[in-house]
Parts: sequence; C-alpha cells; structure tokens
Amino acid sequence: MKRLGIALILTAWVLSGCTRKSGPQEFEIFQGTIEEISVPAPSYMNPLAPTINVMVYTPQGYYAEDTTTGYPVLYLLHGFGGDDSTYQKFFDIASIADYLISTGLIPPMIIVMPDASNDFGGTFYANSEMIPGVPQTTVFGRYEDFFVNDLIPYIDNNYNTIADAQHRMLTGLSMGGYGAMRLAIKHPDLFGSAASHSGPLDFPTFLSQTPSLIQILQLENPNGFDPAAVAADPEGHPFSTFALAMAAMFSPKVDTITNFDLTRNEFPLAPVTPDSVVWAGVRMPFDAQWNILPEIWDSLWVQYNSPTQLLEQNAQNILDNGTVFYFDCGDQDELFLQNGIDPFKSKMDELGIPYDSNSGIYDHDGGYNPDELRAGHVTYFYLRLKRSFLFHAQHLMGS
Repeated sequence: MKRLGIALILTAWVLSGCTRKSGPQEFEIFQGTIEEISVPAPSYMNPLAPTINVMVYTPQGYYAEDTTTGYPVLYLLHGFGGDDSTYQKFFDIASIADYLISTGLIPPMIIVMPDASNDFGGTFYANSEMIPGVPQTTVFGRYEDFFVNDLIPYIDNNYNTIADAQHRMLTGLSMGGYGAMRLAIKHPDLFGSAASHSGPLDFPTFLSQTPSLIQILQLENPNGFDPAAVAADPEGHPFSTFALAMAAMFSPKVDTITNFDLTRNEFPLAPVTPDSVVWAGVRMPFDAQWNILPEIWDSLWVQYNSPTQLLEQNAQNILDNGTVFYFDCGDQDELFLQNGIDPFKSKMDELGIPYDSNSGIYDHDGGYNPDELRAGHVTYFYLRLKRSFLFHAQHLMGS
C-alpha cells in the first residue's frame, strides 16, 4: 500500500507571541539543540523498519557541561499522519522548550520525539497482533514493544538522563495523546506522569455518540467500506482512514487469501509469501451490512485497546507506582473526541487514580477566547501544551 499522507493542519503561532508585550525582553532565551537520530528497532519485528527515526531536543549547556547530574526526559508523541519531525516542523518545539526553560517555568529536560508512522498513517503506539498478547501472531509490527524495549533503553544509554519513572514523562496530541495514555496505563513502572491532548480515550462512546462512528463511515462509504477507495482518497475518507489504521493495529489478520471473509469486512491487503497465497490484512469491527461484530469490537478493540478499559485492568499497578495524569479535549472537537472525556474521568474517579485538576473538556476558561477560535481538535494547542509542561514540572518537583 502506498503511504497514507494524512497530516494534521496545524496553526503556526509563536508561543510567546500570544502574550508578548512591546519593548525589550527582561530575560535571555537560552537555545537548546535539536537533532535527528536513528534508533535500532529489533522489538518492532518489522523487517522493513530495522531502525526508527527519532528527533531529540537537548537544553543549552547539555553538551558543554561535564557533570554527572542527569536530565528528566519527556517523550512527546505525534498525531496521525505525522512523524518525528512534526513538532519541530509545525510547532517549533525547540523554541517552546527554550522559552519555558529560560523563564524557569520548567526545569531543563530532554525531549524525545519518535516516528510512529506506518503505511496506514500511524501505529497508535500499539502492537499489531491477531491474538492480543501473543507475539507470534504479530502482523504489522510491534510499536509498543519498540517503545518500551528499544527506545527507552537507547535514550537512557546514550543520553545523560535520570533513568527512573519519576523523571520520565509522556505527552501526546490526538493519536499521540492516545499513545501517551496507553503507554502510561500499561507501563506505570516506566512513567511518572502522562498527558493527553485531544486523544481518543473511550472507544464505546464512538458508537453511542451522535452521529456514531458507524453513521459517519456510512456517509463516507455509501457503496460499502472499501480499503482501496479509502487509500485512493484519504482526504475524502478521514474517519475511514483512521478506522482502517486502527484495524491494522487492533484487529489484523494473516491467512490464506481464500480465508478472508469479505461479508465480514475482512480485507487482504498485502501478500506475505512469494506465491501470494498467504496475505496480511485487517478485520473491521463491522460487517458489510454495517452491523457491529462483538468478537472484534468488544473483544479486541474495546477490551484490549480502549484507555477506559485499560484503566480498569491496570488500576492497582498504576496506584502502586504513583503515576499521575492530565488530559484535555476541546468542547467542539472535530473528531468528537470530547465525548470520551467524561467516561474516562469517571473511571479514574471510580478507581481512585489521581489526575490533574485542570483535566477535562476545555471550553473558554483560562484565557481561551471564543470570539477568536472555537475549542477544536488543535485549537489553543500552544497554551494547552504549556499547561501539560507545567503539570509535568509540578510532578517533578513533587507537588
């Protein structure tokens, strides 16, 4: 399949420009360094991707100092259609970090931005398995394993980090927000704090909301769901593109081509063997008549991949490790992801899992101006990103 070129359309504001006053600055901005590295990825189990590109920000003085004092590390996860360069290319993350560090709002830290793209547009930071938890059933790669087993050790071994959970943080936007919650919930022993901006946090609401995901997909695919049509026109099938990518990670399939049941929306996508007998493909969570398939939707997508359900399965481990969370979403999110915020928050309340008091659906409190822009998927992202940076900084200081 050709690479799906869906990218977020990001507004290019300057962080300090939102509040900058005329006249000289009263503080000096110390400039850090940003570089792209290539990290070996044996745990990804994808022969086409033996290494994964990663962009790394280091604060000013990092390479000049001769010190044993390490730095905390923030893993910053990009959204669907992005790659390791997204935060620098669209948001100038180096300047944001320089500003926040130079003004003393956050401590000097290393920021790690890995590429989580694939041929479907994004890995959702998950392992692609026919049978959840069985590595032998891997289909389109094991990104979660790469992150945990390859990336984190590589950064700790090659950079001057404080290599413990207390000083290791996660933040992400959209698919990256999902990834931040997924990784922190499943691996609380590795992360002290995690923040999600506009991430999908509760899969069941995809079906209960109005319009439901199925209704949206029907509108995009009046002649039935067709992966070839989706790949040929991703801009015209945005929700279908997301659904196809999620199926590749959450409900893939490898079998002989004759064993793919098209009436159940099982689609072979790429040959595995030279004779093209065995193919890798996907199982959509709905059949050709748009009926939900519980054995795919409930048993695979929701049980093993919905953050709300993952919270319940990992609650005691989270509490034992003391991981804390922050999450937000605009009240007019174009992907309707605000509908998952309250169920996710309610589940955290039920389980006694701590989260920052600023978490939730943001509208126009705290300086957001409804007369300028609605509270959408990426609206006010610089201000929201600053808020999550401050959340992490407070956690690092133990407050």
